Amino acid sequence: MEFRLNLKQNAFHTLHRAILEFRSRNDTEETVQFDHDDHSLTFLRADGTKGFYLDEGYTHPPGYYNLKFCILGLIQTLELLLKEALRAENPNSIFTDSSHTKTISLSSAVKKIQDVMPNLFNEAQLSAVIQAKELRNTIEHYEVRWTSEALERIAKYLFSVIMHFCYSVFNIRLAEYYAFDARIGTSSEIVDIIRDLVQNTDNMPSQVSLLSQWSRQNPEDRMLFCIGCGHQSCSSTLKKCILCGEELSPLIEQFQ
Repeated sequence: MEFRLNLKQNAFHTLHRAILEFRSRNDTEETVQFDHDDHSLTFLRADGTKGFYLDEGYTHPPGYYNLKFCILGLIQTLELLLKEALRAENPNSIFTDSSHTKTISLSSAVKKIQDVMPNLFNEAQLSAVIQAKELRNTIEHYEVRWTSEALERIAKYLFSVIMHFCYSVFNIRLAEYYAFDARIGTSSEIVDIIRDLVQNTDNMPSQVSLLSQWSRQNPEDRMLFCIGCGHQSCSSTLKKCILCGEELSPLIEQFQ
């Protein structure tokens, strides 16, 4: 079977996988406790008694460890999207030499995108994009000790930057983009996860920037409260949230 993805397809396929990894952070049985230092599991047997498992071999860690794959996938997505935006402007700009055998680094892509689109990122967004390379290196090569809550915040922030980038550069609203899969039909699962990713992110600059950009481009549109993600982000024209894709509640429309 043939495996074939262009740069843009690769980016959105990678993002799809990262979004699914965010969901799998909850795939942890409450009856199982994981000891990081001993790399051991304590669990309840079917009869209610405690069992203990310790092995020098591989022990599968709890579901929230999948946040690592989510964050790495989001950083890879960001790098691929940056290069796709540069490629669209100049196909040669993403390579280090004329032989086209090696592409530029994430850091170089950030510098080049600033030259091509100087107003694309605000200061906070640019800082997150610049730090993404170091974050990836830390996760891949060092022992990290973060809480799952901190990793969730990092994932949500990176996702918010990607949402802003996709809308600003490609005019793509991710919840709408992933809502229908041409191969399997309606894909409500992925939209539900996107809704989870944009919840409780009111102060993230990328969400604010995206909503402001939408309002400037659609001045007649009235933004209403979204019952899905909790933002004032439901378009009265589209009848859905521009962040998470939730349908506009008739009750909200009536009383706002």
